[in-house]
Amino acid sequence: MSKPKSPVVALTTIDPNDLSAASGGRRAASGSSSRRASDDAILSALRDVTSALKDLGQNAANNANNNSSNSMMMMMMTLLGNQQQQPQVVCGGGKRRC
Repeated sequence: MSKPKSPVVALTTIDPNDLSAASGGRRAASGSSSRRASDDAILSALRDVTSALKDLGQNAANNANNNSSNSMMMMMMTLLGNQQQQPQVVCGGGKRRC
């Protein structure tokens, strides 16, 4: 049985005046060192996730290139291996014919 679709919720817009008054991406310092430590830990975790995703993308691209190269090489080897050698006849000049 299929799941019922969740209702679509429209996003609220931000007043441009309110947006121009905002600055920075962090909350105002509350003076609590535990809050800053928590913020730093979250930022560090986000950096680690970003780095891991970047590395994953690079590995996937490298593997795709290697797989396509390996596939092409195997196809060429298969095609070349299936060719049968035909006997070669070499005729010299003169009266004798092959």
